[in-house]
Amino acid sequence: MTDLLTKKRIGGAAGTHWTPEQVAALLTAARAHSERDWLAILVLLTHALRASELVSITPADIRDGSLYVARLKGSARTVQPLIGAEREPLLTLAESKGQYERLFPITRQQLWRIVQKHCKTASIPLDAAHPHSAKHSACRSILHSTGNLAIVKTYAGHSSFSSTLFYTKPTDAEASAEAAEGLRW
Repeated sequence: MTDLLTKKRIGGAAGTHWTPEQVAALLTAARAHSERDWLAILVLLTHALRASELVSITPADIRDGSLYVARLKGSARTVQPLIGAEREPLLTLAESKGQYERLFPITRQQLWRIVQKHCKTASIPLDAAHPHSAKHSACRSILHSTGNLAIVKTYAGHSSFSSTLFYTKPTDAEASAEAAEGLRW
């Protein structure tokens, strides 16, 4: 019988997210390579997007300084303002393209490879080196800063709170640190 513990799922693992320090290192690594990679990862993070949602964005999705996101997997559509460092480069990129031309003309598989490459440079563990870690990171960050599940639910476009509750689950490291206090014999 196969030992289930040795069949570790690499990429897409549940609960993987990036710390603020890892995000900074990842964005620095991506920007050192190319502005496109940096902007793609920044938009992925800022809007809690799935890989397929990012690569399908067109200039038509950017109106009045906001990004209109057609969420996938039964999630609700969201409208989010363009904020911070993404705003000007994203508006400039949108102006350079046709209305229905993709802003990031790459496949989601190519995005996976881009994220993995920059995660490796940023010393981010392999189990968190995938685009969906950006969504997990954004949602956990919003939850930690606001303490409000309804905000996370709306921002991420979740159709039910059961999806949002995932972000309240502690990581193994968090659970171990808390449990250590109770295991003092």
